[in-house]
Amino acid sequence: MKFQVICSIILCLISCAVAGPALVDVTSEERTRIIQITEDCFFSNNVTLDEFKHYVSGAGVPADHKLKCFENCQLEKVGIMSDGTYNMEYLKENINNNLADEEKKKQAGELISSCGSGLNDIEDVCDKGSQVFTCFRTNKDIMSSIIQ
Repeated sequence: MKFQVICSIILCLISCAVAGPALVDVTSEERTRIIQITEDCFFSNNVTLDEFKHYVSGAGVPADHKLKCFENCQLEKVGIMSDGTYNMEYLKENINNNLADEEKKKQAGELISSCGSGLNDIEDVCDKGSQVFTCFRTNKDIMSSIIQ
């Protein structure tokens, strides 16, 4: 369970190009799994290296649909999304089970809830996953403080 939470947060941080410090506290097995998920989604969505470099440079919300699908793919592989549904309760449960600090639990719960707002109006699975990813990306400072 802890692996899922760590992966979820770090995958979001990877895409925000701030994963270096966050990866320090994970095991080599977890790091390998995170890299594998990113690679799988990279190749399964035909993302080019130039597109990926531009994406992690902090260019903002991806306009290209395949990059949105890349984001959704990562979230699907760690359980944040499941067939276009945001697994908010699953994520909150994992955070509550793996964080000892009550203030960090509260912050994480608020962030998880806020990232789920407005999703019912989005029909495309990739757009929906990208919306969740964008919310996490926008709140990367909060996410970083939660996992430190």
